[in-house]
Amino acid sequence: MVRLMVARIHGLGRWLSLLGLCLPLGAAPVVTQRDADSLYHWAYSAAFGTGYYRIGDEEVYVLKVEPVVPLGWLKNRGVSTRLRLPFTFGYQSFGLEDIPDPIADLRTVTFVPGLDFDIPVKGSWVLKPYAHYGYGTQMSGGESAQIYYFGINSHVALPSLGNFEIKMINGLQWFGQVPNHGSSDSFARLVTGFEGSFQLGSLKIRGRQLYFMPHIAHYWYFNSLGFRLLLEPPVEIKQEFEIALAVGIEERISLYLFSFDRLGVAFKGGDDVQAIRIFISSIFQ
Repeated sequence: MVRLMVARIHGLGRWLSLLGLCLPLGAAPVVTQRDADSLYHWAYSAAFGTGYYRIGDEEVYVLKVEPVVPLGWLKNRGVSTRLRLPFTFGYQSFGLEDIPDPIADLRTVTFVPGLDFDIPVKGSWVLKPYAHYGYGTQMSGGESAQIYYFGINSHVALPSLGNFEIKMINGLQWFGQVPNHGSSDSFARLVTGFEGSFQLGSLKIRGRQLYFMPHIAHYWYFNSLGFRLLLEPPVEIKQEFEIALAVGIEERISLYLFSFDRLGVAFKGGDDVQAIRIFISSIFQ
């Protein structure tokens, strides 16, 4: 099963044209090809990370690439500022037997640049306000949308349990989209989680100490996300739970405009949604 998921994520897959523009819930009508091409919630794509997602009986695949440019603003006040340049590529698959082509089967592309700030408050407490605004388009059908998301995240260190360090993560986040056809849509969510770090004895990689870095998280949606799936009963998302395992290092590695401090896999589920997500940074990021 794990090998199948990894292969499917590596091969990408066809994705986000199935996600409905938060359409009203009700009896699912017969869906035409044009309907299928517009069943996509542009705003929710910004909340995805690289991985495999299953909503109802449909499968969604995401590849997210995010170069980061450090800025020197407010550095003299201890504030870290970054310009983020996230690209999201979407694919969709209608069956487990499908092995999609990563170029020919590309269905959607989004680019939503933005700024974020790490603001020390007191002790280990750090706030991260951020704001993004950009654009997304389908590769066929002429559908496009302006996309925005903004919010504030927080993390604070809790008392450690021996060698196991714990941070509490919280976030209040808004997402929205304004399509070139039809009405605009938006939603908000509250994120609560805990992230751990445990030194793996004397294990090192290229002189860097390795750590076990698990996390758990709960996502609660202020406005329930409604998805009208192809020829399936509608699905409503109110909350999601995530548990993740990762191996990482204490200091981030930077390669040009990319940086990472861990490699992990997260398992997400709730309200007819299941996902396997690959990540290289803290959920605080």
